[in-house]
Amino acid sequence: MLAGACSRLEEQNAALNIYVRLPEDVTTKAFTNSDWATLFNRETRINDLKIWVFLNESTDQSLPAGKLLGYLEPKQLNVASGKVQKFTVLLDKEIASKIKKVDVYVLANSRAIQLQEIGKTTTSAELEALTLSGNRFGITDNGTPTNTSVVDYEGLPYTAMGKGLTLSGSATNLSVENETLQLVRAVSKIQFVFSQIMLASGDKPVPFTITGLELDGGQIPEQEYLFKESSVPYRIGSDYVLRTLNFPNLPTKDDIAGNTNPSSYAFNSSAGTSQEYQEYQDKIYDALVNGRLTGYAPCYLRESDKALKGRIRYTVGNSTEKTLEFSMITGEKFKRNSSWVLYFYINNNALSLSVSYADWTSDGSYTIIGR
Repeated sequence: MLAGACSRLEEQNAALNIYVRLPEDVTTKAFTNSDWATLFNRETRINDLKIWVFLNESTDQSLPAGKLLGYLEPKQLNVASGKVQKFTVLLDKEIASKIKKVDVYVLANSRAIQLQEIGKTTTSAELEALTLSGNRFGITDNGTPTNTSVVDYEGLPYTAMGKGLTLSGSATNLSVENETLQLVRAVSKIQFVFSQIMLASGDKPVPFTITGLELDGGQIPEQEYLFKESSVPYRIGSDYVLRTLNFPNLPTKDDIAGNTNPSSYAFNSSAGTSQEYQEYQDKIYDALVNGRLTGYAPCYLRESDKALKGRIRYTVGNSTEKTLEFSMITGEKFKRNSSWVLYFYINNNALSLSVSYADWTSDGSYTIIGR
């Protein structure tokens, strides 16, 4: 019975092979078996995957563009980290022989954005209209970040989209021609890191206290469209959240780790991109795990076409409260799938800041700009 059922299925359907590049776990031995390692791995974890294939162009004028040709939601997802994997979507054999081009949409970790209910009845227009808004990787009504720990549970949302993709192969065994769909994060990350001077005796002679940390309002959009073509730099709504983003539960002066040379953890930008970002990240996370630096929980936000800016309020020693303004590197914007690390440290009895900004690519590597 089972063999007969499979035979009939093969007779009625054609196979379309789609190749998807999955994110790569990039944990190093520097922070294996730590809370930071767990968090870092969960940033690349794929918990669920959905693939839609729609008709773009055919030889049959009676077949409408946008017609759903096939849908795949693997029930048992055994994905290989960092690899290109083949997924096979079944198509009607008669229609498959008439297809010239298709549109493909891929969504990973739908539960992270409460979209687990979308599926085989969802249209391409509905997928195009999906947005991250409100409490989905934004700012709460109280002015705090909505997502600092969601990655612990459902991962981060990933998407890929290809339009007008040509097919190759036979009518019963087709493949998307010369195209690998790259899953990328639909959101970006901000990471704050702190340290102060600690003598060999263990004393901290210049106490560093954080009294406030915020990003300006009017920078994070009210809406970010979930799917976008790679050729489009941003796909967001026209309105922005006007509330200032305040980061709560900041580390106290006793919480902020110390080391004998805080400036040694600043990003080395003397030659522009003289230090590979993965090497720098390993160094930072090794110091976090070993108590030489203190990290504030990462904040994950919707993309923006603006260069983000904000400020930290602090005291050093017995001084009065001071304010240090900070911003992204000139010419850079907070586009999706990027990582912005701000390292605050004491240098010559004053607060210094090292900024690094990276394209957070799907395979776990980075293209870095620093100052």
